[in-house]
Amino acid sequence: MTFIHDHFLLKSEPSRRLYHEFAADQPILDYHNHLPPAD
Repeated sequence: MTFIHDHFLLKSEPSRRLYHEFAADQPILDYHNHLPPAD
């Protein structure tokens, strides 16, 4: 088993279900970055 796997930091069954059913396919939005808006 690798250190970072599909259930990394998801300790309970409800947390795993919520993440995989709702959040996993969402984009990652990082509003705190240091890139120019054009990038």
